[in-house]
Amino acid sequence: MRPLLYQFYWDWEVDIDLVTLEWQGLKLIKDTERNHWQSVLYENKKVSATLSIDISNIEGIKG
Repeated sequence: MRPLLYQFYWDWEVDIDLVTLEWQGLKLIKDTERNHWQSVLYENKKVSATLSIDISNIEGIKG
């Protein structure tokens, strides 16, 4: 099983490819990137709440 962050990153890569092929639009790619980070942040908050891990200082995760 892939780690949580890698799994979301992989899914995001697939989404970017689909958006690029379908729309060829930079704005949509940027929106997809933002949604990816929101998803990663949300999932990591759920995991950190379960495991009592503080993720607030991890580089790249802003909340």
